[in-house]
Amino acid sequence: MRTGKLRREYTQEDDSLLGECQDDDIEYRLRPGTTNQLEARTPERPTWQAVLPVSLGKRKRWPAKYVTGFQPHLLAIAVLPTLPAVQYRVLFAVLGLLEWDNWVGLSQTKLAKTIGMHPRVVSKALAGLESRGFLERGAAQLGQGYAYRLRRHIAWKGTVTAWWKHHREAEARQQAMADRVMPEMWSRSQGSQEEAGH
Repeated sequence: MRTGKLRREYTQEDDSLLGECQDDDIEYRLRPGTTNQLEARTPERPTWQAVLPVSLGKRKRWPAKYVTGFQPHLLAIAVLPTLPAVQYRVLFAVLGLLEWDNWVGLSQTKLAKTIGMHPRVVSKALAGLESRGFLERGAAQLGQGYAYRLRRHIAWKGTVTAWWKHHREAEARQQAMADRVMPEMWSRSQGSQEEAGH
């Protein structure tokens, strides 16, 4: 039986079976002896496993790669009076080049070349977008400069399950930071009050 890679249609059952893999990591085939049941495997789960029965007739597909944008946050960016035009351009380039889990798939140098801007201008624009909370910087370097990731509240490229996992992890990091910072602030405020009382 010839196997091939098909575009994945995300369902709850599919996610629970295959985890949070990229489309290219999932290999599908027709279950032997059937005409409408698929089996799938991934590098993490190499044995063939059944997925939902599907119709293999003509399916409508998006004409190009896409990301899911969150309208309230996109509108909030549109009405920002102080966002420089160069940062708008770089932000749209980031949206157009977004890879899985919101990573920007090009180095700063290649990004600059792709949109026809000087690398230093792009680097400055990325730093500005990071300072505004639109991007976060990754620990690993990608070619020249750091890897950047678009914040999840603006747009998302990936599964719903992966978005919620990333969201929970980010909230846990914020809570851990608050748990560290709040006692320090409390003790400082108490110390200031005691000094003022003397």
